Amino acid sequence: MDVNDRILDKLDRLQENMNDMDKTLVRNTDSLEHHIKRTDLLEESIKPLKKHVLMAEAVLKVMGLTAAISSFVAVIFKAFMLLP
Repeated sequence: MDVNDRILDKLDRLQENMNDMDKTLVRNTDSLEHHIKRTDLLEESIKPLKKHVLMAEAVLKVMGLTAAISSFVAVIFKAFMLLP
């Protein structure tokens, strides 16, 4: 086997490897497109849940603030002996 034949053989193997890489790239691209579609759908379905969580957080903050204010007022009344 002379040098030219060896070079051609190596070039053929390189071409086969590149063809395999192209096939893998096509499969990965398809998989990525599918994943992007699924992710978009899931993000859309989560939006109402995010709104609900924000509303629940606001209600809990108001409840906590109300409790803190009423406790403060009770302490003040007790300090001035307005409550028994």
